[in-house]
Amino acid sequence: DPVEAKKLMKEAGYKKPSKKKTAKYERLVAKAAALEEAPDMTPVKPEISEEQAREIKGLVTSADIDDKPELPEGAPDVTTAPESLEQLETDVQDNQLRAEQRTKDYLVDGVSYQRVSNVIGTTYTGEPDKSATTAGNTVDSLVRSFFTEGETPVHSDINISKDAFDDLMRALGEVKKNIDDKGLKVLANNIIVWDDGNGVAGEVDLFVLNPKTGNIQIWDVKTSKASTQSKAYTKVWKGNGIERSKRQQHEAQLSAYKRLVENQYGVRVEKIAIFPFQVKYNKRGKITSLKSESGVSLDFDKSFVDSIIS
Repeated sequence: DPVEAKKLMKEAGYKKPSKKKTAKYERLVAKAAALEEAPDMTPVKPEISEEQAREIKGLVTSADIDDKPELPEGAPDVTTAPESLEQLETDVQDNQLRAEQRTKDYLVDGVSYQRVSNVIGTTYTGEPDKSATTAGNTVDSLVRSFFTEGETPVHSDINISKDAFDDLMRALGEVKKNIDDKGLKVLANNIIVWDDGNGVAGEVDLFVLNPKTGNIQIWDVKTSKASTQSKAYTKVWKGNGIERSKRQQHEAQLSAYKRLVENQYGVRVEKIAIFPFQVKYNKRGKITSLKSESGVSLDFDKSFVDSIIS
């Protein structure tokens, strides 16, 4: 009953809205309806399969995503610093308990992984030079001891002369000062890194953190009778179906290390470099003289690494 309805509304204190309020309400209703019918313009992340995610893992850099859509689901963004640098260091150290280096391969959780050196190949066709290997191992061991907290390198005249030993310690002292001056931190040395999907592993001499960027730098110690400043370092050699200079050999090796580290830990490797030492040694591999050379920053050989480690 309209009369009864008006009576009840009057008793309840209801007042009919003005034409102005009614018009405003109708406009809001119409706007809400239009929004419901409008297409959803929210950006959608493209989806990719797990296999595709593995293929691009470790390959994404800030240059790849500037002014481009967000990363696909499942692709790690390796351009950002780790949430916890302490956790990264802990993970690296804990993983060393899972890995073991052998003469021809590595064991990771009891499974054989190919060595990076075997995967990338070499132009050298002769028998291994045992004296060169011995000299290289001597320097590697002393460098490892120098950068291991709580250890002090000890001279042994069997493997290296006192003069060469002292020259090495002075050179490593300068390297350490360079690291400290740049605010860098050696997280670990002689670290085994690997990629489960490709079954490849290698050993990084110095695993260096740049706290300012949260990125990693890989530094490798190299010993040779020839200087990296000579033409011999960039001369291209042929052998085993490969054409490559000594520098390119180093780039192939450290580029592979870069990919392994990025795949395993999801952090970006911003620099790969070598610290070369020109050495002289006798037939037994004892180092008789040693000269430190300037570090050499290497280029990342992405196309080559893509062919061996996805």
